[in-house]
Amino acid sequence: MQITFDDEVKALILLSSLLESWSATITVVSNSASNNKLKLDNIRDLILSKDVRRKSSWESSSSSSGSTLSTKTRGRSSQKGRNQG
Repeated sequence: MQITFDDEVKALILLSSLLESWSATITVVSNSASNNKLKLDNIRDLILSKDVRRKSSWESSSSSSGSTLSTKTRGRSSQKGRNQG
C-alpha cells in the first residue's frame, strides 16, 4: 500500500516538525498563505535561507565580541578517589 501526500501536506509536515525557536517564522508563513497553497519547495528554501542567516549572524556576533569557547570543565572530576586539593 502506497500513500502519497500532496505538496501542501508535505509543507505542513515540515513546518510542524520545526523547533519552538521557529515559531515566529511558522506564524508568518501560516498567516501569509491563507489564500494560497503552501509549496514544499518554497518552505524548504525559506527554512534553509533563514537557517543560514541565523548561523552567520551567530558567527559574526560571537567573533565580533571576542568571545571564545571555553573548554574548562565544571563540577566534579571524572577521576574518582584522587584529591585535587
